[in-house]
Order: sequence, then C-alpha cells, then structure tokens
Amino acid sequence: MVLNMEIQNIFYHDFHVHTAYSPCARDKSQATPLQMIREAERLGIKTVGFCDHFAQFPPYPLPKWEKSGKEMIASLREDLKKIGTPIQILIGVESDLIEPGKLTITKDYAENLNYVIISASHFHLPGIKKPPSTKIVSIARHYVYMLKAALEYDFISIIAHPFKTPKNALGSPMEYMQHIPQSEYYEIAEKAIKQGIAMEINGQLGLDHEYLQAIKPFVSVCKEVGVKFSYGSDAHHKMNLGPTNGIIQFIKSQILTYEDFLSPGELIKIHQESCS
Repeated sequence: MVLNMEIQNIFYHDFHVHTAYSPCARDKSQATPLQMIREAERLGIKTVGFCDHFAQFPPYPLPKWEKSGKEMIASLREDLKKIGTPIQILIGVESDLIEPGKLTITKDYAENLNYVIISASHFHLPGIKKPPSTKIVSIARHYVYMLKAALEYDFISIIAHPFKTPKNALGSPMEYMQHIPQSEYYEIAEKAIKQGIAMEINGQLGLDHEYLQAIKPFVSVCKEVGVKFSYGSDAHHKMNLGPTNGIIQFIKSQILTYEDFLSPGELIKIHQESCS
C-alpha cells in the first residue's frame, strides 16, 4: 500500500517491539534483536523501541518469568552493543499493573530506561486483578478502574493497547465498551494529559476489526482533549514489523496526524522529566 507522507511518518517510529527475550515470543529464532533491527532497516523504520515484557515482581510464579527482570535488560544491552545500525534504538519495557498500587516495575529501575509502557489490561495472566464478576457491566467498570489506577503513576509514558485483553479473554470489546460512559473517557483523557501519558495505537490490533470499531469513541475523546498517541507494532516476530492495513485505515478514519503522535525526542524528554 502506498502511503502519503503524513501517514508514513507515523510508522517511522515504532515504540513497541519485542524480542526473543519476551516470554511470549513463540518463534524465538525469528525475534532476536539483530533480526528485528535488520528487518526494521529493510522497512525504512527510523526508530525502534525495544519493549520486552518486564517483571521485577512477576505477576505469577516462575518459571515463565524467570530472567524477565534486570537480567533481561542487561542481556539486551549486551546484544545491542554488537549491532551496528543507523536506526535510533531505544530501550523501554512493557510492564504490568498487577492491581492498583502495584506494578511489575519500580520507579528507581525505570530511571535506567528510555521509557516505560504499562499494560493495565493483561487480565488473561494469572496474578493480575480480575473483575469481581463476569457480568458485562462489571467487566467494563474493571477496565476503567485499572486504567485509571495505571494513570496514577507519573513515571510511565504509554498505556499499551487500552481496553484490550489478548484473545478477548473478557469477552467482546463492542459489548463491554458500550457500558463505559463517555464521561469516563474524558476523565481518563484529562488524567493522561496531566500525567503526560500517551495512549498506544497498536499495530497488531489492526487485525482486530471489532476492537478498532469499539475503541473509536475513546480515541476521538483523547484527540479532542489533546492526549498524545504512540505507535507500536507490538511485534513479537520480525514479520510483525511494519503497519497492518487495518491500523492504517483506522488512523485515517480517526483523522490522526503525525503531530498527534509522540516523537522519539518527546518520549525521551517526558520520561526524563518524570523520573527526575
């Protein structure tokens, strides 16, 4: 697909790229840092932000999360020292809100990174706080409750895939998001502005038409209020890099422009200021 320059510029900066170090990277042989970088070079990507799943404090017992903390970042840094590339490389993490007041990362450690992404919706994982019931209204309220709790932290930069759980583990996004009043979207957006936290436009979710339809009202409110967005492919394999057609069309339909998205410089500055 041929993209106009305004849209293409958005995809030059990918702030959500996983490697084989992430526990959920299924084909680790095709997700080494070197392979991800070489594929990004081929695609003309200018900035890659590595954001492996990170847990100083795992949400559930090992072994899946073994070495997914500080050791993982140290190993990634060693790998990157051996790779020459014109691409700007940033080192972030994707951490989790386990429950209000409890993250899988500390602010002290976040100071060692370029930025932090937080998921407030990984409800498929053991150890992450679940809704009190399976009723749609309860699920809707839980998404809001957890997202608001994540926004209380001043050292995070991006909320990953807002209102989305992998494989729709809590049901249809169209169903539960119909039970979230617009006033909640405004409250969330205003809190995000105050905290300097961006909302992610997730490239892989361009394959989930239902989610994209369900999220439109929230994205519209965020744009209206002035919340910044970030683009991340959420690639766990080198073939996942680059935008999906679905996410391209979504960005066009929401009339999002390059100025609506964080630049690498803005992302780094926000993180430095929040950690100081």
